[in-house]
Amino acid sequence: MKHVFVETNWVFEFCAPAHRSTPEAQDLAARAGRGELVLHVPAVSLREGANAIRQKCQPKATELQEFRRWAAANGKLNTQTNSEAIRFLGAYVASVQADMTTLEDRIDGIPALARRGRVRARSADARPRHRLAPRGGHLEAVR
Repeated sequence: MKHVFVETNWVFEFCAPAHRSTPEAQDLAARAGRGELVLHVPAVSLREGANAIRQKCQPKATELQEFRRWAAANGKLNTQTNSEAIRFLGAYVASVQADMTTLEDRIDGIPALARRGRVRARSADARPRHRLAPRGGHLEAVR
């Protein structure tokens, strides 16, 4: 069985709102879910990832909304384009807010996989089963 060690960046990429999530992070989780590999996630990475998502992924459409209002008022947008822009920005904000509402569920779902043996969330003080040692010009896990 292949073991993959991930950290905060993977948690961010896996749990971020849909437009910020990466296919690679989703694929890794799917492979773990199919039992092709075991993911190891430090418990601290779950909290760090959630905090980073909360800080970096809030919907920031304010400046675009202000530009849309200015452009519509100054004849830079026709009525149809203005209406489409309103719908687009509204959909963006609603999508991100919905994803942020379910963030804790996605974070909590990572260790839930651990109960099925596919993801192992380890506490920061857990003693590793392997240590890294130099072998042939690179580091290799040894018991």
